Amino acid sequence: MTKKRKVAIIIGTIIIILLLCMFGIVIKNKYYATRYSQLNETDQKMLAEYNQLYEKIKTEKLWTDFDLADKPILTVSRDSFATYLINPKKFSGNLFSQKIAMPEEFKLQSVYRIVPIVPQILKIRFDVGSSFNTIGEQYSVFGNNVYYVKYDNKKSFEMQNTSSHFAPFLAHESFHYYMQNKWKMVKSPENTLNDKDMALLKKEYQILDNINTELQSQKSHEKLITFAKQYVDIVSKRIESNKTYVLSELSYETAEGTAQYLTIKASKIVGYNYGIMYFDNVTNVPMSDVFRQIEAGNFSVNYLYDKMPYQTGALLCLLFDELEIPKWKDTLNSQTLEHPVNLYDVLKEYVSNL
Repeated sequence: MTKKRKVAIIIGTIIIILLLCMFGIVIKNKYYATRYSQLNETDQKMLAEYNQLYEKIKTEKLWTDFDLADKPILTVSRDSFATYLINPKKFSGNLFSQKIAMPEEFKLQSVYRIVPIVPQILKIRFDVGSSFNTIGEQYSVFGNNVYYVKYDNKKSFEMQNTSSHFAPFLAHESFHYYMQNKWKMVKSPENTLNDKDMALLKKEYQILDNINTELQSQKSHEKLITFAKQYVDIVSKRIESNKTYVLSELSYETAEGTAQYLTIKASKIVGYNYGIMYFDNVTNVPMSDVFRQIEAGNFSVNYLYDKMPYQTGALLCLLFDELEIPKWKDTLNSQTLEHPVNLYDVLKEYVSNL
């Protein structure tokens, strides 16, 4: 036997083995564990939690004009090769998918498990550094433009007080993707906060702590209005003191704070304990405590820009709901890259008209 023939036989054998493996994967997907009750525990948790979210937002949207329940979602397990196409449009299955029989009491019934060797699925899986679509990224699976999200048992379900919990995480990131395409994201400023800026920011956080305390207790409309006016006044002083930094911060606060607001709303829907200033080892931390942590060396001063706007922005959104500011979500939705609107702008206009 010639060397050339031996090579051809080896290559042919490898190809046959690969084809048999692919065939086996397709057959297993079609006929193994095709009912919800037969899926592994993590996948059942994921589908059950999405069903909770889905049932609620079918009638009550998380945000004006944001219809997540109408979007095809692709969920990709980090713990296994399981991949599910949820709520697809104009799709009834094929050789590379299997419809999962869901419990009759579930409102969510359109769920397909996809063979992991489908090219688009492989592309998503090989992108190990990403957990979801970023703005502008498009993935099509069997004719459906999907929003994908990766999940695992530990981070998505077992950990407490985390924004990475499955449904809240999905709500947060998909909101960025579907709703913020025309929201202006100002780059992080190169200049930092001087002593005067820090003093003003400390006052702002104390006012925000007052707002948060009131929202969790009496919810006095009169007190909340007073705090809102104080907030607008202190932020206007911060803008005068360091315009470049603060305007960038307000832009970031609007983008991440609104998404964090949806994290909190989705958490309540699925019964997960998560709120303003929640961390894995403590909850309901005062915002002003961040300065003590910085002074103790536990946080970098950059934490004030990189992380705190998630919390401050979400709190402002909760305040807007309590004050019943007319169509504040529509106002944010209508902004453009040329005419951006920040949460601060919404509240400033509101209190100026009182």
